[in-house]
Amino acid sequence: ESVLESFRKEKAFEEIPVLQMLSMTESEIAERAKHFVEKLKNDNLKIEIIPGKSVIGGGSAPDVQPPTSLISITHEDLPANKIEQILRQATPPVIGRILEDKFLLDLRTVFEDEEAELLEILIGI
Repeated sequence: ESVLESFRKEKAFEEIPVLQMLSMTESEIAERAKHFVEKLKNDNLKIEIIPGKSVIGGGSAPDVQPPTSLISITHEDLPANKIEQILRQATPPVIGRILEDKFLLDLRTVFEDEEAELLEILIGI
């Protein structure tokens, strides 16, 4: 009922989190990723920002893949699947994906008020 009310008031993109995430532009995400990476200090990690596509709905919407900037993470001693395991067991769990032995994060799926906590988790790897 509240979702329908948001649409009726024409405030759905302001009030519904998933619509806020989906409506972010590639340049907005790239800017966030740049600022995020500047704060990430961990000598064991190699961090890059790479172009990519967002995966919507855990694969339930395969035809919807908006462009994004991904944060690519590799570790000097740990393979990508170990990084993924560590992050999934973190509190709170961090969910990303692996491509070409790199762990990838898409800030489209991270609220801005969650970034500080995510930074702490990544610094601790």
